[in-house]
Amino acid sequence: MALWRGFSSSGIEPNHGLTARETDMITKQPTNKNGFVRVTFELPSGTWAERVNLVGDLNDWDTMATHMTQSRSNGNWRVTVELESGQRYRFRYLVDGKDWLNEWHADDYVENPYGSSDSVVDLTDFGETTAQPVGSGGSGLPPIKWIPR
Repeated sequence: MALWRGFSSSGIEPNHGLTARETDMITKQPTNKNGFVRVTFELPSGTWAERVNLVGDLNDWDTMATHMTQSRSNGNWRVTVELESGQRYRFRYLVDGKDWLNEWHADDYVENPYGSSDSVVDLTDFGETTAQPVGSGGSGLPPIKWIPR
C-alpha cells in the first residue's frame, strides 16, 4: 500500500517514506526582539532525502537560502528562523532540489499560480507589525505576503 503526501509541479508525489504516525511540526515562540517570532519547521526522520530546503515568502522563494539540517539524535530535518510577527507566510519544502512537499500541519493552505497549493504559517496572533505586508489592502482578512516566483 502506497502512502501519498504533498504536491509537486507534476501533481501528487510519494510520501518519501513517511507513515501516518510520523507527523510534521511547526513551533512558534516569541523572541526578545520586539515584532519577531522564532519559528521552527521540522520534518520527521522518515523523510528520505539527501537535502531539504525551506522555501517561501520568508526567503523570497530562494530554493537554496534556507537549508534544513538532519539531527544526529533523532534524524528529524529541522530549521529555525526568526520571522516578523503579524503576518502570514507561504512556504513549501523542497526535497533534493526537485520534489515539493507541503506541511500538512500548517495553519492554512493557499492555491498558487502553478496548479498546486502552498502551506501557510500564520503569525498574526503574535501582534501586528508597523510594516504593511504586500496584499494587506485593508480587507479585514489576515494579510498574505505574496512574492511571485
